[in-house]
Amino acid sequence: MAKRFAHLTDAEVDEKRLKLTAENTKRSNLTAANAFRDYLREKDLNTTFEDFAPDVLDKNLGQFYMEARRANGQLYQGSSLH
Repeated sequence: MAKRFAHLTDAEVDEKRLKLTAENTKRSNLTAANAFRDYLREKDLNTTFEDFAPDVLDKNLGQFYMEARRANGQLYQGSSLH
């Protein structure tokens, strides 16, 4: 009789999780990461935010949210930034 629960490697679990993420979510996350990276570059800051300590990431994201503008310079609606 087959076992009820499979044994998956960490790699198999990661692969299944990646497939569960909707394409629109992936695209949205990539767009947000690119916007944050552009912000850091414009401020002459380190753009590898993935390596930031939590307190540094928190500070920079807070500044980013407060200073973010549309490409035409207009403010975002508050609800669109979270």
